[in-house]
Amino acid sequence: MGYLKEGYNIVNKNAQVALIIIILVVLVGSLLVFFVFKDKIDYFQKNIPPEVQPIYDHILDCFEQRSIDAIRIVGLQGGYANAPKKSVKVGNFDVAYGLYKNRDNLASLSKIESEISNLVELDLPFCVDRKKFSQVSISQGDSEVNVDIEQSFVEISAKLPLSIEGDNNTIELDRNYEIIIPIRLKEIHSTAKNIVKNHLDDPDYIDLTYLAGLDFDVVFSHHTETNIIYTITDKDNQLNEVPYSFMFIVEGNGN
Repeated sequence: MGYLKEGYNIVNKNAQVALIIIILVVLVGSLLVFFVFKDKIDYFQKNIPPEVQPIYDHILDCFEQRSIDAIRIVGLQGGYANAPKKSVKVGNFDVAYGLYKNRDNLASLSKIESEISNLVELDLPFCVDRKKFSQVSISQGDSEVNVDIEQSFVEISAKLPLSIEGDNNTIELDRNYEIIIPIRLKEIHSTAKNIVKNHLDDPDYIDLTYLAGLDFDVVFSHHTETNIIYTITDKDNQLNEVPYSFMFIVEGNGN
């Protein structure tokens, strides 16, 4: 039996080496994302006149918080900032259907990007605090926001042209505002898609084994006799120390 033990040790060591390699790849990928993001921020903050730097910093902080708020609201409403007609009131939120009338009704990734973008674009002008910077006159142009949902993060960039007039001169502040939010929204969306597909394949069956084996915490409850609320939560990635959740409604057949 000695050769079996030796073979087992070799396999076990190979498995350990493979695991270490996987961990290193993940760490390197995370560092690359961090430094790319840092380089972008450093680039866009260069050459900002010192007298308007506090205004830029204030808007950047506000933009980051509004972006986080937008992603959270859209997640809790099934991919929408403004609830569609096919939605259900759950607490303070209007949760959209992911499955309705036996059809996949889940918001697409491009739709979710658009909903986040529209909400941030609506809120961003309110980040210009004229009372706080009352010593200057600030006029602003139209805001523009772009959202990209990547595999392990969401990148949001914005432009908000400002003309800042002081006692002796006028400064045009036209810099990008950017934030990378480390949430796995793309994977969460894919998980929601699979759940909807499973209901389409078998409307009367919920595969608990499948749900328990997912990378996310998935809970469901009956909102009505026919409607099931699903909540997918990523406890590994938090926004302001709160886990990120995505909710949607599945309409059952009532049997």
